[in-house]
Amino acid sequence: MNYSVPVSSIIMMYVVVVFSFALPVVAVVFIRKKWKADFLPLWVGAVVFVLFAMVLERLVHSIVLGSSAGATITGNVWLYGLYGGLMAGLFEETGRFVAFRTVLKKKLGKDQDALMYGAGHGGIEVILILGVTMVNNLVYAAMLNGGTAADVLATLDAQKQATLQAAFMQLSTTGAGVYVFGMIERVAAFALHMVLSVLVWFAAKNSKDWYLFAVAIVIHFIVDMAAVVLNASGVSVALIELVVIVMVALSVWYALRVWKCRKISK
Repeated sequence: MNYSVPVSSIIMMYVVVVFSFALPVVAVVFIRKKWKADFLPLWVGAVVFVLFAMVLERLVHSIVLGSSAGATITGNVWLYGLYGGLMAGLFEETGRFVAFRTVLKKKLGKDQDALMYGAGHGGIEVILILGVTMVNNLVYAAMLNGGTAADVLATLDAQKQATLQAAFMQLSTTGAGVYVFGMIERVAAFALHMVLSVLVWFAAKNSKDWYLFAVAIVIHFIVDMAAVVLNASGVSVALIELVVIVMVALSVWYALRVWKCRKISK
């Protein structure tokens, strides 16, 4: 095994790690300075994402995908996209709604806090999914370029060796430009979380706006499903990101209309 990671790729990995932490921090500072939003929704958003997306949703995945129906779902890209998008929409938007109707119920009079919640929910996702992954990649890159990868592989069983070798191969063949797309994707995802937080916020605030909760689930479902199906279809990463950005932009436009049509607390 003679894999190595180009210096340009390693530099981009460091850039991505910094970006992963900087994006939510900059957003929080901006929201706090411009709208005087509170910090409680920020922390609640982070906790809700971890609980509903990282724990509860994954628990359901382990049950469903580990059942007899699992092979059917994962073996068909459309079914997998439908399933994945629906689960993400249901769990994350339900998490938002529950948080707004319980822990943050007394904050519903201050609409700007919806943005702070979105920064917490989307921010922790950026850190955990992109930032932590890049740190892990940097460790692998150090092993490969430092010549210690073979020693590590020798301590593993056959199955784990195959998994790690595949990760090493992918890492060594990934160009620096791919990491730029990763950052673009996370910006779009972060913006989408802000949108969904605003929609569910108003749904929780006023019973007549209950339909916005359903709209949030549908938007989340469509974006996630499209990304899964397009990725499996073999189209370019650039085209996938373009499609996602267009859908997120339309979602932002819709959320702004919802925001402007309702009284915003001062």
